[in-house]
Amino acid sequence: MKVSNETIQRLLQRYTEQAGQAQVRKGSDAKRSNPGNPPGAMSDDVAISGRARELYAAKLALKDQALAGVTGTREAKVQELKARIEAGTYDVRGELIAKKILDR
Repeated sequence: MKVSNETIQRLLQRYTEQAGQAQVRKGSDAKRSNPGNPPGAMSDDVAISGRARELYAAKLALKDQALAGVTGTREAKVQELKARIEAGTYDVRGELIAKKILDR
């Protein structure tokens, strides 16, 4: 899911609208989080299904696998660069480095 400034603004707007509606319902139908809390104190309930937990675990596993692949690739690149530096054949061209930095 991409989170942009526009998405955040819409979520904040919806939240404030709901908070305003909760203030209107503040009477006896308001759900109190704890009997010890002041009247009108609202609580939020979240229930995460087993399926959602499975999907999250799968997502983490895929992320770990992807990072492992990247790490292996980077390790090979690092070893290659170390060998070139030790052999004295590694040539750093500042223009290329500056161009790559500016292209980001």
